[in-house]
Amino acid sequence: MIRILIRVFHRSLYTLYFLISVVPVWSQTKIDTEKVTNYVLGVKDSYNLPGVAVSITDIDSTLYLEHFGKINGKEQLLIGSCSKSFTALLILKLQQKGLLNIDDPVVKYLSWFEYADKSQSDKVRIKDLLHQTSGIPSIMGRITIKEDSAGSTQKEVESMLSELSFESFQKEYQYSNINYRLLGFIVEQVSGSQYGEVLKKEILQPIGLAHTSGSVLDPESKGFPNSYNYFLYYPVIPYESSYYKDQIPEGHIASNAQDMSIYLREHLKGYLNDSGKVIDQKLSNSLFTPNSEPSSNYGQGWFVSNRENKKIVYHTGLTEGFNTCMIIEPDTETAIFVAINSGVDTAFEIASGISNILVGKEPKSYSKTFFYLIRSIPILVLVLLVILILQLKKWRALNFRMGLSKKLLPNLLLILGILFGSLWVIIFPVMYQTTLKVIINHDPSSGISLILIALLIILMSLINYFKKQSPTSLL
Repeated sequence: MIRILIRVFHRSLYTLYFLISVVPVWSQTKIDTEKVTNYVLGVKDSYNLPGVAVSITDIDSTLYLEHFGKINGKEQLLIGSCSKSFTALLILKLQQKGLLNIDDPVVKYLSWFEYADKSQSDKVRIKDLLHQTSGIPSIMGRITIKEDSAGSTQKEVESMLSELSFESFQKEYQYSNINYRLLGFIVEQVSGSQYGEVLKKEILQPIGLAHTSGSVLDPESKGFPNSYNYFLYYPVIPYESSYYKDQIPEGHIASNAQDMSIYLREHLKGYLNDSGKVIDQKLSNSLFTPNSEPSSNYGQGWFVSNRENKKIVYHTGLTEGFNTCMIIEPDTETAIFVAINSGVDTAFEIASGISNILVGKEPKSYSKTFFYLIRSIPILVLVLLVILILQLKKWRALNFRMGLSKKLLPNLLLILGILFGSLWVIIFPVMYQTTLKVIINHDPSSGISLILIALLIILMSLINYFKKQSPTSLL
């Protein structure tokens, strides 16, 4: 009997030893940290990025947390439109508490929510704001909206919506920041508290996000997010972000890579095994399910895509001074967060490359042609300025003689010059569905250069037309 007990004891010890030695292999994702680091540094150097923060997590813990260049873990950064995932989550949490229903019309909570045709706006539900199918155009979310004396943009938003008109109203997908600004207003309306306070109570504190904020940060604080703007190919212009309260739900939550790793891990737990502190599986499925009517790949605060028949959920963020990206891959049970302290849109490239490395693939190579073309715009200003100076010297040699021409070609060239010059300040805003002011805020050197190019081309066209080579044609 004693021998049998001893044998059972030995087998138990062997089994325990086996479990202890094997379980960590099952529960932890193996990553090639050296390859990830070298890849991030390579992309950083190729774009001359000022700083890059990267975190990788699985369902159990943070596997990788590094900061490169002019960025550190103590500083907060603005996560841009990744903030929308927090706002969507907050809306669903308030629904669980019975404070709202996402199938209700928006006007039930915001009595002032009204388009030019009230019958159209009355059809818009909270769910439509979450899925970006409210009919509000993208460009409306990319223009600067002024605060009133009380620090609110509600009256301005109300005025903009009242002018919104549709010939045939259809709930088509149009990504617009205004949708999530409106969700922020709803949060405050149903809770009776500021958005940042509700976010802290319902999400930040329960999850343990000590370095994440949904309130406007004090510029004098040590952790205030600072970033850099480019001149030509180098981030040499220090930039201090400025924003106001109503922007926070749509794109100005502040956090850091460590907190974002915890946040993404909470999503993994909720989605994979219903073990999140705040996020349960039902809520997670709602967030990660794309809209079907109308069909789009936008869920609720998340884009939903497929890679080789595997589900990927992600979002990117771009503010005046920061670019971010977060990716959740349920099949590999990993999540990635990348932040850059400049407005160069490369966070998605880095996050996608890391995603490939995690599954044993080589990162995709992205063309940098567009980056260098945009960064080279100030050089074009210099070239045109030299040409203008040479024109002025020739004109001066003619004692600035002026005249008009009745010939077709000079008049045609003048018209084409003015049109071409003007297009520089029209095409880019149309391309990005925004305004010139916003472009200047995001990228001052390029935005100001566009204005200078337009002025120089128009001046050159005027000088070339009005200067006269012969005194016989003087007016």
